[in-house]
Amino acid sequence: MNADTATATASRLDRVAIRVRSRMLVPVALTAGAGAVGGSAFALVLRWAVAWWAPTGRSGGALLVGLVLAAVAVIAVERWWGETGTVELLVDNIHVEGGAGDPLPTIRLLPLALLCIVAGGPLGPEAPLVQACGTIGSTVARRLRLRPEDTRTCTITGMAAAFAVLLGAPLGGAFFAIEILHRRGIRYETALLPAAVGGLAGHLVNGAVGGSWAPLVSMQPASALVAVDWLWALAAGTVGVAVALCFRATAASVGRVLSRIPVGGRPIAGAVAIFGLSRWQPAALTPGDEQLGGVLAPSATVSTLLAAAATKLLAVAIALGARWKGGVIVPALFAGVALGHALHLLVPGADAAVLSAAMMAALLVGVMRTPIAATVVVAEMTGTALLPTTLVAAVAGTVLLGLADRRTDHATDWAGGRKGTER
Repeated sequence: MNADTATATASRLDRVAIRVRSRMLVPVALTAGAGAVGGSAFALVLRWAVAWWAPTGRSGGALLVGLVLAAVAVIAVERWWGETGTVELLVDNIHVEGGAGDPLPTIRLLPLALLCIVAGGPLGPEAPLVQACGTIGSTVARRLRLRPEDTRTCTITGMAAAFAVLLGAPLGGAFFAIEILHRRGIRYETALLPAAVGGLAGHLVNGAVGGSWAPLVSMQPASALVAVDWLWALAAGTVGVAVALCFRATAASVGRVLSRIPVGGRPIAGAVAIFGLSRWQPAALTPGDEQLGGVLAPSATVSTLLAAAATKLLAVAIALGARWKGGVIVPALFAGVALGHALHLLVPGADAAVLSAAMMAALLVGVMRTPIAATVVVAEMTGTALLPTTLVAAVAGTVLLGLADRRTDHATDWAGGRKGTER
């Protein structure tokens, strides 16, 4: 191929790309707007309901009744109305069909997730809301009769809007929406700009509705980075991934124990267990975003911080095994902040913001396998000055997690996804 032919081919490809982008302007705009409005409405209702019920301020009897009623609702809906679906199923449908399938499971899921969180459950709202906004994107695409690859773009745009609504991180939400489809590797690069549009829309609408554009986690800015901060970030990333591996093992063990209980009784068993755990440590209740003030208080001690992080992760493991509805991102961020500040109290010379950011990123890598999204989200929350050290923790955590997966016969290519699968 000579130079003139190559130039002509490149020019034709550019024209095709421009036509594709132009064709997707309206679908992406509609999806971003619908996802932003829907996600912000859910977040507003959730904030109002949690403020009204305030599970952490309830008496023991009222708290137990609320948890059990939420568990009964989960049992009743799944038995008489049908399954609620999962983010994993959404991911499978995106790969195969380009978008979400039947929207009914999502319609069933949203009120259940709301009940579980308001009652005091430790799982976060990100999984059901991402599923819902992704379904909105798929519905918009199908109404417009788009092709599967364009449907996929709209679905990712809706997912990005949901992440941005909940995390207050528009760019991180866009990366999460894409990277979660291919753990430890980003594909569908053509959807990155639409995902950024969805993230911006979600962030702007939620800020306008909620009155604040602050990220989910806000900390005091770090001092100017010095060379030793990179080593502390590396150490914190290593500890964070070790904690994530312990969490995975604990969740598997708790799941095996709860699997001996009939399916219809597991949510109630989980409610009772979470209630009992909360009598020892209040961190067992709620995803943790409203509890961060206590974690960051000057009076917090190493023992209370470690207990809060351990209790939160154990409660999440119980909730997952008991079939409660919700996600793990918000609890992981809470645990990362608590562990980072505990490490700072043990080593006062290390910067607390550096340690907390590194620990949050490492925990997200450990539970979500999304190093780029974890880095960007945490940097948007803690300040871009911490981007280098946060990236160190995320990369180190990804490498260590890949080595751990190989040693446990769950071989994973840390640079590109799980071996032997499309993802």
